[in-house]
Parts: sequence; C-alpha cells; structure tokens
Amino acid sequence: MRTSRLAFVVVAALVGSSAASCNYTNEQYCCTSPECADTAAGVVACGDSDRPFCDEDGEYPASDGIGHSCIPDPLSSQCGGPDDCTNAARPFCVDEMCVECEGSLDCASTAPVCDPGAHLCEACTIDDDCAGRVDEPRCFVAGGACVACLEASDCSSASAPVCDDTDHGCRGCTSDSECPSTVCDEDSGECLAEANLIYVATTGGGSACTLAAPCATFATGLAAVTGTRNVVAVAAGTYMEAVVIDGLAVTILADGATVQPTNTNVDTVTITDGADATIDGLRITGAGGTGDPVGLRCGGGAPSTFRLRRSNVVGNDGGLAITGCQFSIVNNVIAGNGGPMTAIGGVYIDAITTGTLHELQFNTIARNTGNPGFNTGVNCGSAVATQVTASNNIVYANTVSSGGLQVGGDAMCVWTYSDIGPVPVAGNGNISDDPDFVDSLNGDYHLMSGSPAQDAADPAATMPRDIDGDPRPQGTGRDMGADEVVE
Repeated sequence: MRTSRLAFVVVAALVGSSAASCNYTNEQYCCTSPECADTAAGVVACGDSDRPFCDEDGEYPASDGIGHSCIPDPLSSQCGGPDDCTNAARPFCVDEMCVECEGSLDCASTAPVCDPGAHLCEACTIDDDCAGRVDEPRCFVAGGACVACLEASDCSSASAPVCDDTDHGCRGCTSDSECPSTVCDEDSGECLAEANLIYVATTGGGSACTLAAPCATFATGLAAVTGTRNVVAVAAGTYMEAVVIDGLAVTILADGATVQPTNTNVDTVTITDGADATIDGLRITGAGGTGDPVGLRCGGGAPSTFRLRRSNVVGNDGGLAITGCQFSIVNNVIAGNGGPMTAIGGVYIDAITTGTLHELQFNTIARNTGNPGFNTGVNCGSAVATQVTASNNIVYANTVSSGGLQVGGDAMCVWTYSDIGPVPVAGNGNISDDPDFVDSLNGDYHLMSGSPAQDAADPAATMPRDIDGDPRPQGTGRDMGADEVVE
C-alpha cells in the first residue's frame, strides 16, 4: 500500500475511560504523526484491506469508528454500476463500492499496481508489475514507478539511444562519451555506428582505422573512406601533415585536434576536384612560406562543396581561400592570419557563379592582416555572380591600410546583423562597436558579459549552439560571432 496515503497503527490496546470509568479496547487505533505513536509497541501500517486509511481527526461517521481508527476508503461510496461513481479519483464500481482501479492498467505509471483487495494504486516492485505498458516496461524500484528505461539497451530508437539517469526516459545523445562508438551526432541525437566510422589518433598505427586499432594520420584515414564508411573521427592531439580532400564525400569530426603542415609553401587543408567535405571542431594552423599558402583552400577541378563548423583557423599566412566552391562557414574563429605582404587575410571568396549553398554565419573574424589596400577581414572578389548573405558575424580589428576595409569587394556580398568595425558598414542590423573580446591579444575570442554583440544577432536566426557547443540563445536573443556568452 502507498505510504503517502496510509497511516500507521500501533499494535497495542489503548485504554480510554468514560465518566463511569468504563474501559474498552480500540483494536483499530492508528496515528499519522510521531506525537501519537506508542514507541514501545512499535508502529505499523493499517493492514486490513477493508480499512486501509487512518481517521486521525475523527471525521469519519461515528457509527463506524472514532478518532484514530483505521477506516475504509473515505473517498469511496456505494454504487450499483460505474455510472454511480462520479468522483474522478474513484471511477470504477467493484463489489458495490466506487474504487480507484479494477486492474493495474487503470493506474498511472507513478503508482502502477492495482491492489486486488483495496483496489488502490500502489508502487511496482518488479518489471512484471509494468507488463502491458508499452512505453514504460521497466520498474524503477527505488521510485516504485514504471519507466521507459533503466539502461541504454532498453532504448531502441536511433534518435534516442541514451537512458537518462534522472527521469529514466530515452533521449538523444549530447556528448561523445554517451555513445559506445565514442561519436555523437548532436544535431540528430544519434550515436553513430562504429562500423561506419574511421578512427584516427596520434597514438595509432597501421591502416585498419578502427576504434580498437586507429590509424595515425589524416592521410591514412582519408584513404579508408568508402561510400558507407565516410566519417573520420579524429582524437585530440596535433597532427603534423597537410590534409588533401580530393574528390571525396567525407565528414571529419575532430574536437580537440590540430592539424599543421610540416612543410612550408603548402596549404594546411585543401578541398578539390568535386569533393563534398564537412569539417567540425578542427584547429587549422601553420600554413606559411611563399605563394600565399592558406589554412583552408577550396577550388580546382570540378566544383567542390565544403562545410566548416566550430573550427579555429588561426596563425596561417592566410585564412580561407574559396574559388568556385559552394560553402557553409558557421561558428568558427578565423583570426590572426596573414602578414603585412600576404594576399589574403581572413577570408577570400571568388568565382561564385553557381549553386545555392553560400553561407557565412556566426563567425568571429578578427586580427587578420594583409597587403596595404587589401580587404583583410572578408574580401569578395570581382567574379561573385551569386549573392552571398553574410549575417551574425563579428569582423573586427583586422589590420587595414591604404584604403583597405574590414569587409569589401563585390556588391553581391551583403552584410546583415553583424558587428563590423570600427568603421560602420551599411546593412540591416549591423553595428560597429568593440565586441569586447576576453583577450584577443592572446587568442581568446570569447565575448565578455555585456558585449554589444550580446543578444544582437538576427531575431529570426535558429542556430542552436556556439563554437563551444553551448546552447543558443542564453539571453533574450542570440549573440553575434562564434561565441555565445554563458552567464
């Protein structure tokens, strides 16, 4: 029986006296407060299924008992059929009495068992008590409730593979550590299948590229890509190599990983010849030498498509060079690239004539530099024939001289809801205030609380997370740039 409803009784004869000193025994004596308990006799529950409740205050009809007596269900009433049971808490007619339940499926999952004598809903104690509850087949004994899961194996949906420790419901994954494959797709909540993954780690070796035997380099991992095995999971660490994605359809998941070429005069990452590549969480650095090498270059051969997510492109002779590619550049820091005589500072876009994916959103592009007269934040070349809408970015404090601009070039690049400055740029929702980086001189481009970029992004934006994986929005609106201020 449920202790939240039931009283406690003292298994002892209590003696009362009348004016005539007449003694009697109340064998149904009970109490619900410690003050009235006979601690010497001990305290037990009202055990009679016909009298499961305690009338501690003496409100039950005197003909059936007195105060502190075990009594029948006070909410029940006599009935000749279900139509007579109008109390929502006692809707069933059993043995001419309105009761809470006829069978266990009449009970809520929080108290799922129908006591066959008292016809009251009680806690479960084993999984069999939850039989017939398709969505809640397991008994969480500590809470007495039927729940969806007690362990991950109870969760069969691909989009909800994790058993939550708090409410014991199945949900989507939110971190890699929740998945047997060690890879969580946070957008869908799915744990990616180990068989479809290629594993790379600095401690690896060979060419199996499995979870148990990862390979050691991007080059080996990319060589293992097939039509179905096309996600490369890169462990944290520094990989000393240039990465070439040539004609492959591949996704690279690389939280905590850095790639840096060992040779000069080469790009750090090259995407070419009809590739369709997604890069998430990678730090791209170290491109330098002659010929204006950049952190990431897309172009050459058949038109390629790339998506850059939650990555840092820093410390290269140029940031990104995009020629004739479709692109989605979202939630990245592109900073500290270029030099006083380099052709590209932060981002260069050119020859955009076809396709529909041209997205530059929620990026922080700062402290890049280049040749005098160059547009060192973002430069749209003269051959941009399809409009590129750049929104919710911070493009600030890139070094310009001799007429160079933070953003400039072809008018087909349109800026909205962005912090571009210190010289203002026309566009809906644009501002030109110092974004208040935490410490940009030392590479920390997080925003300080109270930044003018805070809550200032497009109100219609739907971006769910920032570069760190923090949820957006945190305040009344989303923040411009890669970082969402967490308060």
